[in-house]
Amino acid sequence: MGSVANIVQRGRIFHFRRRVPADLRRCLGRNELVCSLGTGDIRTAKFQACRSYVAAEELFSTLRATPMLPAIFRDIIGRLDAAGAAYAVLGRIALTLHEQARFVGDIEIVADLGTDGGERAADLVRATRTRFAAHMDPHLCRRPIELTLRPCTCATESGLLGNAITRPWFGVPARLASAEHLLWLWCHTEAPDHAMNASALIAGGTVDLHRVQGLLRETDDIEESGQRRLRLAIGDAVLSTTSSFSRFMTERRARLDPNQVPVWQLQRAKAADSDKR
Repeated sequence: MGSVANIVQRGRIFHFRRRVPADLRRCLGRNELVCSLGTGDIRTAKFQACRSYVAAEELFSTLRATPMLPAIFRDIIGRLDAAGAAYAVLGRIALTLHEQARFVGDIEIVADLGTDGGERAADLVRATRTRFAAHMDPHLCRRPIELTLRPCTCATESGLLGNAITRPWFGVPARLASAEHLLWLWCHTEAPDHAMNASALIAGGTVDLHRVQGLLRETDDIEESGQRRLRLAIGDAVLSTTSSFSRFMTERRARLDPNQVPVWQLQRAKAADSDKR
């Protein structure tokens, strides 16, 4: 197979690779964007690569149109670090850090701020907005930067903060939410772009679906709407990457470590051993 622009093959799976423009490399802290296309079929990979290319261009355009976005991000992260709070970056910034290029126009963070978390979050956001009012006040600028900082909604989410991954972003080490945290959140809550982001994360093949299913069992409502959204997201991911479910599962197994035993299999083996005894 001849080389195809912005597509590289790693093992059996194709990946999208886009070089970051020179004027944005320092801002992003990286020289290129790389994300899995979730398929071993070159025709499907070309289609997926076109979508990723457009998303990457939107990301670059946003950073050029809102040059203060990195400064605002560094400011709120610095305030959280100074407060010693456990936090995780959510939203499309986190999805981009998980190597899924997306349009980034806002900042969304969840933090464990104690019993008065709502008030502390409001104070931190207010301080950042006061400093960058010219770029965050809709009355003062045409494209204000949105900043959302909220406390954890439950003990499960507080526990997920411990799985946050530290990566350099906008020139500072930031803690981004794990893939399982993002998928749990997007299946647990409703928003216009949650379904699309969830399917993109699943297609990338880096999320532990069994763990997410367990988390949803802990926090789901009576109608099990979260698990239903997870099943729909898996279906969307399959349809967006390949027309065959069996092929999708084969490619997924190829991406996983063959020596790694899933947690659910270990639990089943332990239960079987206890029954024999």
